[in-house]
Amino acid sequence: MIDFEDALKLILSESPPLSAKDVPITEAIDRVVPEKVIAPIDLPPFTKARIDGFALFSEDAKDKKAIHEVIGSVPTGIFPSEKLERGQAMQIQAEAPLPNGSDTVVAMDEVRLLMDGTRVGILKRIKRGRNIVPVGDRIKKGETLLEAGKCLNSIDIGLMGSMGIEKVSVFPPVRVGILTLGNEFISIGKETKHGQVWDSNGIQLLTALYEKRAQPEYLGVVKEEEEAINAAISRAKSCNALILTGVTGTNRRLVLMNSFKKAGVKILFEEISLAPSGSLIVARLEQTLIFVLPQDPFFSMVLFEALITPGLRRMMGYKQLYNSVIDAILENKIKKSPDCYLIQPGYVSFRKNKCYVKFCESLKKMDILSYAKCNGLIRVIKGDKSIKSGKSVEVIITKQVCDLGRIK
Repeated sequence: MIDFEDALKLILSESPPLSAKDVPITEAIDRVVPEKVIAPIDLPPFTKARIDGFALFSEDAKDKKAIHEVIGSVPTGIFPSEKLERGQAMQIQAEAPLPNGSDTVVAMDEVRLLMDGTRVGILKRIKRGRNIVPVGDRIKKGETLLEAGKCLNSIDIGLMGSMGIEKVSVFPPVRVGILTLGNEFISIGKETKHGQVWDSNGIQLLTALYEKRAQPEYLGVVKEEEEAINAAISRAKSCNALILTGVTGTNRRLVLMNSFKKAGVKILFEEISLAPSGSLIVARLEQTLIFVLPQDPFFSMVLFEALITPGLRRMMGYKQLYNSVIDAILENKIKKSPDCYLIQPGYVSFRKNKCYVKFCESLKKMDILSYAKCNGLIRVIKGDKSIKSGKSVEVIITKQVCDLGRIK
């Protein structure tokens, strides 16, 4: 049996980041860049007007009585061919490029239009560079646009698009195969016979992997036969990871371990010192990291969130092992053995600017219906005997807190 911390370290050591790939920026959302993204151009790439007004040469506006001849207008998206001479001005839209010969934009309420409609008078002295955005004001060519390790969001994508970047190098989604072991399981969509159940575990893991931004592949149900198991494992060799679920009982476990031995699977560990269940086998076959989860969907999801998710996130280049870990005030007492680590589902809520977490009494049943009401995993380290209410504990957030109703 292995301690939780050692198990997590071993999983992470077996989960190096995947090789980065160039993808269109529109496909890079929520992906991680392995290295800095450098600005290929200045932003903005030209000096432009900050507001609507009149572009002119500031030296001509020192005298409040100065009159300027309006020789045209500058709309957005078009650079004017005319060059302003002394005493001339052009009407300009916000974001439009500044015409040659000008260095300032005067606001509409700072000029008066003369009766002939072709000249404007300046109502106040204007300083050079007013109401313009210089070339490279936001970022200069060659500067760092995005830091290495950044998880790209829509703003990052838009920023790269503003610089004409079409593709970006990112860590790809981890390919994860899902297999359910057991003669009693059948795939959803098929008719069950007496004694059979639908494979809800496989579908549950499939959708959970989508939530983790992975690339899952449902490989179906495999019978408790060594040849069938070996054939299924062989199909999963193209995956970065393989999750087997449905393992329960001594006989089924023995069949699986014999299959692993024949297939050349290397066992890394078989049991974790963890409450409420440490029944997780971790193994490797060539380039595929294998996780074997118990049949019980409650324990299966706790182990998936606490131990498998960090390994998958590491493969995809994420710096954080979990999407979010917070400190919360415990609302009710938790008892545990001091000899093992505890991962306990709970409900997180916010009240009066404080974060609370409650161990759900309904979880004494330890079924998936109870787990569905939770939005976090309370984490208590080895050595602690019990945690009193009012104490601060670490919580791994597994769902959006605002999406859930209050548990009674």
